[in-house]
Amino acid sequence: MFDEEYLKGLPKHPLLALVRVCKDVRLFHSTFLTETERIEKLDLYLEALGLLEVLAVKAELEVLPPEITKPPARNIENIIRYCTELNGIARHRLAKLKVELAHARYAQLLGEGFCYQLSGDEVKQAQALLSELKQLVESNTELDDGFKQRLLKRLDDLHFRVHLKMQSLDHWWGLLGDAGVALKMAEKEATMIAERICRLVFMAWQIQARSERLSIDGEEGKSLNKGIEALLGALAQ
Repeated sequence: MFDEEYLKGLPKHPLLALVRVCKDVRLFHSTFLTETERIEKLDLYLEALGLLEVLAVKAELEVLPPEITKPPARNIENIIRYCTELNGIARHRLAKLKVELAHARYAQLLGEGFCYQLSGDEVKQAQALLSELKQLVESNTELDDGFKQRLLKRLDDLHFRVHLKMQSLDHWWGLLGDAGVALKMAEKEATMIAERICRLVFMAWQIQARSERLSIDGEEGKSLNKGIEALLGALAQ
C-alpha cells in the first residue's frame, strides 16, 4: 500500500502529506465490513502507523502514537484513533497557514503596508538552494534527529512562501542560527549545509537592503558580512 511510488506522489509539505495519508488510511479502514477482515490486514495497519509517526515528526505535531498491545482489534482501533487525531490537528494547522497566505495575497492586492518580494531570478535561486539544503540535511547522519526535523520544516515553510510578498524576513534570518548549530553537531559534515545557509541569508540581506533602500556597504551590511565571513572562515578550518 505504501510503496515507493506512493511515497513519491505525496505532497512535499509535511502537513499536506500527513492529511493525504490520513485520508487514505481512513478510506482503507472503511473498506472492511467486519473486524475479522481488518485483523487479516493488521500488517498494513502497522505500516500505516509507522508512516504516520514519521510524518507527524516532520510536521512537528506532538501527538503520542499508540502502544502496540496483544489484542489485534485494539491495535487497529488505537491506530485509527491516532490517525483521526493527527488529521484534525494537521487540518487546523493548514487552515491557519491558508489564512496567513490569504492575508499576504490580499495585502499585496490592496497595497497594505510594507512587504519584501523576490524577483523571478531570486525565486529560482532560492528554490534551488532550498532544494539542495533539504537533500543535504536529509542525507546527513551526524545531525540530531530533532534538530534535523525542525530544520527540514523551516526549509519546507520557506519553499512554500518564497514566491510571496513577505512582511518579515525572520524565517530567513533564523537560518543563520541553524548553521551554527549544525556546525557544532556535525562539524565538517555540515560545511555544505552551513555554506548554503550563508548564501540564503546573504540573499535575504540583499532583498532587505533593496526594499528598504539600505546600502549593502553601510554599517548593517558590514556587520552582516563580518558574521558570514566568520562562519565561512570556520568552515574552511
